[in-house]
Amino acid sequence: MRHALLLAVLLLPACQRGRGSTADTPAAVTPPTAFVPTTVALSVHDPAGQGGPFRMDELESLSVEVAVASTPGVHEARVDVVTPGGTLYAQLPATVEVSAAGGASSTATVRVRGTSIESYRQTGTWQFRAYVDGAAAASSDVDLTE
Repeated sequence: MRHALLLAVLLLPACQRGRGSTADTPAAVTPPTAFVPTTVALSVHDPAGQGGPFRMDELESLSVEVAVASTPGVHEARVDVVTPGGTLYAQLPATVEVSAAGGASSTATVRVRGTSIESYRQTGTWQFRAYVDGAAAASSDVDLTE
């Protein structure tokens, strides 16, 4: 009798689960979204694609390109342009939409001819600093000469 009672106590939970119960079925595991580290490339060049140094009188404008490889979605980008004297000259905002295929880029133009850069002969090393989603991401320096 004792063995029968012990056997009934051990088998009772198995009988209560019944068929179709999820207690024996492991829960479906959803893999976490893959994290893609953000990589940023910043390039500054003249309209012909040359990287400098540049002679002030031969330069119409500079092209500033920010290329972003990151998790797909919309990313806020900004490039700060700093004069040789350390003053913030401009902030170039952009929205970069990275597709599932991998990367995207945004380009802006900084005019030189006809601006205070030319008028005040602001020669020296200009600094370009890229930020993506609020974090410092890349930098590039360009020399303007007489």
